[in-house]
Amino acid sequence: MKDKKDELSRELYISGEITTEMATEIIAHLKKINDEDLEIYNKNQTLNKKHQLEYPPITITINSPGGSVMDGCAIMNTLETCIAPVHTHGIGEVSSMAVYIYACGEVRTAGDLVTFGLHGIGGGVRGYAKEMLSSLTHWKKLDNKLNERLLENTKLTQKDLDDCETCLVFYDYDEALEKGLINTDLYDEELLKEMIDKLDIKIEEEKENVTED
Repeated sequence: MKDKKDELSRELYISGEITTEMATEIIAHLKKINDEDLEIYNKNQTLNKKHQLEYPPITITINSPGGSVMDGCAIMNTLETCIAPVHTHGIGEVSSMAVYIYACGEVRTAGDLVTFGLHGIGGGVRGYAKEMLSSLTHWKKLDNKLNERLLENTKLTQKDLDDCETCLVFYDYDEALEKGLINTDLYDEELLKEMIDKLDIKIEEEKENVTED
């Protein structure tokens, strides 16, 4: 059994500007988590349904104004390969590229003082005319791909995305909840009770399994 100190943390933080250095660290950590989960997956192949091991969720807390689009996309693609469920939690500011990463979470929560900021992606264009044209075409295709993910994972409409294509549009907690950016309201008392009840049931089931073993 692993010592508590040796356990790989499943809590990650994206704080500040998204950079290549930050993305490299997060991707490397996610890959280590996934390697652990592959071991769980392989073990589950030998266990019956009742004794299947669960994958502890990966929780990412985000407080970021955005940053590098390419590095943000690299983080997103890595999250999409994770075996374990991904939970994202927004605090402070979640803007630009950080919104797309946040929307990767299966469970998305936030603090009530959070501010979301959404706008179309952008990048510098320079060089020969053909290069600039190619670059503009590429950015537009990438923008469409990212927007497709938002449309699929949230309640945002194409009009919402069109409105923020060339300017930053802000959403507070209630607006983000209405638009489906936040999909789990931590301030909903009924939901909290339901979550606590599920946790109690899970604890009881684990006790029963230990007793049977």
